[in-house]
Amino acid sequence: MKRFTLQLEDDDDYVLVGISSNEKDYRLCWLINQSLGLNFVRIEDIEIIQKRKNLKLFYSVYQHVVEEDLVNLYIISNNRLNESLVTECKHADYLFMIKGPFQAESKDELISKLKLIKNIMLVFEIELDEISSFSKKNLLF
Repeated sequence: MKRFTLQLEDDDDYVLVGISSNEKDYRLCWLINQSLGLNFVRIEDIEIIQKRKNLKLFYSVYQHVVEEDLVNLYIISNNRLNESLVTECKHADYLFMIKGPFQAESKDELISKLKLIKNIMLVFEIELDEISSFSKKNLLF
């Protein structure tokens, strides 16, 4: 009998930007909303169960929908109880995810605008090919 192997490619249809800030998640979203004219609202948290440490961790998620462009923006907390959602970016307190069709120029402009916001210390693009499949799985929601 012949065996077939199904290989699935990563569905990397998003851009990921790291943000370092000492602000609480709701305060950071408020600052971004005020500065960029967006409307981030809190949605259901990402729940991660770590069996090896017997931990259930919840990472907050905020969403802004740009309906006319079919783009969803998310701000996701990255650290909870010294555990990172994306382990390769432990120095990022928050992840800014852009899902959908997004132009490179718009991404660079967004990063520049985020850098100007008070109480944001660092903004940087995260290369998706440098993130493990385990961390990418955590970002599926």
